[in-house]
Amino acid sequence: MKTSRMALAAALGSAMGAACLPVSAMANDDVTVSFAVPIEVQYDNTYSATDPDAEGSDLYTTIEPELVIGLPHGFSVEAGVTFEPLRDRDPREHRAFKSHGAYVNTLQLVWESDPVTLNAGKFTPSFAFDEAPGMFGDTFMGEYELVERVGFGGAVALPIEGVADIAVTASLFTRDRSVLGEAAFTSRERLEFSDGTVGNTEGLENGAVAVDISPAAIPGLLVRGSYLHQGKGEGDTADQDAWGLGATYEIEVAEGVVVSPLVDWVHSSDTIGFTDGVSTPGARSDTVTAGVQVAVGPYFGTLTHGMRSIKDPAAPTQRDRFTQVSAGYAFDFGLGLEAGWVRVKEANETSSTVGVLATYGLEF
Repeated sequence: MKTSRMALAAALGSAMGAACLPVSAMANDDVTVSFAVPIEVQYDNTYSATDPDAEGSDLYTTIEPELVIGLPHGFSVEAGVTFEPLRDRDPREHRAFKSHGAYVNTLQLVWESDPVTLNAGKFTPSFAFDEAPGMFGDTFMGEYELVERVGFGGAVALPIEGVADIAVTASLFTRDRSVLGEAAFTSRERLEFSDGTVGNTEGLENGAVAVDISPAAIPGLLVRGSYLHQGKGEGDTADQDAWGLGATYEIEVAEGVVVSPLVDWVHSSDTIGFTDGVSTPGARSDTVTAGVQVAVGPYFGTLTHGMRSIKDPAAPTQRDRFTQVSAGYAFDFGLGLEAGWVRVKEANETSSTVGVLATYGLEF
C-alpha cells in the first residue's frame, strides 16, 4: 500500500508540474492546454449542539486544480485533483488546516462533435442538482453527488427551435477501487469490493440519466428530471432506484437585481444514502431543498431550507431539516467573501454553526 501511495503522489506531482508549464511549451496548432484552480478557504464554528462533542471549529481549504488538454479530432483529456480535509475533526476540537490530502477526482478521455459528447474514465455522473444557494445550501444535496465513479458517459443536445433546448446525459459506472482512490499527504485507504455498499459492483451495473429542459418561452428557467440505479454491493440485499425532479430560475427583476430560486426533490427506494448507502428492502427517503439567492450588483444574500424524511421498516420515521442564511460580496478581481449561519436537525440531534468563506479562482 505504501508503494502505491508513493506512486499516486508522484502522479499528482507530475500532473501539476505539467500543468504549470507554459502553453507554448506543450501546445502546437492541434493541441490546446487550459488550467484552472478554484480555491476555497472556510471557517466553521459549531457553537451549540445537542451533543456537546459535536461542538468545535474547523479552518480548512478546498483546492481543486483542473487540467484540460485539447487534442486533434475533437478529443481531450481532463484531469482534476481535490485537496481537502480527509478526516473528521475530533470531538470538541478546534483545528486549523489539519488532515488535508489530495486525490484524483477526474481523469477521463472526452470526445466531442456537436451535438454529441462521449467520455470514459473517472468522473462525476450527472444525476440530480447538487448545489443550492448559500455556503451551507448543499447540507443534504451534497449526499447524492456521485463523485469518484469509473465508467462511460455521454450527452446529446437536442434543441427544438422556438420551443426548448433539451440536453440528455447518461452514464454507466461503478465505484472507484483503483489506486486513484487513495490519497497523497494524508492517507486514505482505497475502496475494496469486499467493503460492500450500494454502487460498489464488480461491473458497470449502475446507471444515471438526466434530462435538462430550458423552455424558450421562459428564459432563465431550467428543469431537470433524473433517474439513478445503483446495484447492491457485496453483502447488500437490495438495489437502489432513485428519481429526481428540480428547477432553477434566474430572472432580473430590476436593473442590476437578479433573483435565482431553486427547488429540488430526490426520492430513493430500498437504500438509504447514495455513496455509503445502507441496503434496506422496503426503506425509502425523500429529500426536498428549496432556496433563493438575491444579487444586487456585487452583493448577494441567500436563504435555503431543506427537509429529509427517512422511512425504515425496522425503525421509526426519521425527519431531518436544516435552514441556512448567508450574505456576501463578489469583487471584480475574482475574490468572493461570504458569511453564513445554519441550523441542522438530524437523527433528533440539533446543531448550530456559523461560518466564513473566501473563494478565488485562477485560470491559465
